[in-house]
Amino acid sequence: MSFPLEALSRPELPPLSFRIAGRSSEQVRINSELISSETDAYTFNQSALLAALKVRQLCNACRIHFCHFQTPIKMVYKIGQWESFAAFQSKQASDSSAKHFNIEVARYTLPVTCLPLNLVAHWKCEPEQTDIRLDYEYIGSALSKALPLTNVKVLAPVNGGVDGVQSMPEGIWSSDHQKILWKLDELKSGADAKGCLRARFVLKEGPSTPASVDVQFLCDGTILSGTEFELNTKRYRVSFTKRRMHGKFLVDTDKLVTYV
Repeated sequence: MSFPLEALSRPELPPLSFRIAGRSSEQVRINSELISSETDAYTFNQSALLAALKVRQLCNACRIHFCHFQTPIKMVYKIGQWESFAAFQSKQASDSSAKHFNIEVARYTLPVTCLPLNLVAHWKCEPEQTDIRLDYEYIGSALSKALPLTNVKVLAPVNGGVDGVQSMPEGIWSSDHQKILWKLDELKSGADAKGCLRARFVLKEGPSTPASVDVQFLCDGTILSGTEFELNTKRYRVSFTKRRMHGKFLVDTDKLVTYV
């Protein structure tokens, strides 16, 4: 959550309550540095708060109360005593040019059954050369809203004393790190949803050993989980909600590795 810097100068702020929809309580982890769990409330850890501030004494504990709705995937959190919370965050807003300060309220986990980018690695390893083929496919149905993936990076390490590289599309080979990098500007539904990355490596000390391929991408405007933030009060308004997915995973080779 992000708040305007001028909120720090106010003597007090009204309580704020919000919902996290789409996650069960077991999947949500409240900020443990400031909050401890009780039977019917989440309480800010006063000693941690005082240690972080060191310059100000806080008299009241800050509580986040919650209650469960009939729907098990929706819960309400209530934040009071915002003066204490804003004071803790003021150390992060020491930059005079900053216009907002951020508060990490919670994190959540979710089981992943499908990713928006599927990639299969194939290796053919010979004493004098190694061939790699990486088949990829964009899967928009894995996202809560099918939007393009951007800044896609595929990084594959190749050992065996590489002496020459040919790739299609052209990749960036690093002789220092013995890795090849492909960059794709955008993946989306349509004719470009599927593709293939190929490379042939001439070796001096082959054969190569197949290794995990590192894949990264960004996706703005949507997330994998469909989790939603909802205000539960009329005393605040949400001016902007930012959704960004930063995907990163490793791909092992298929089981049909060919050694010649």
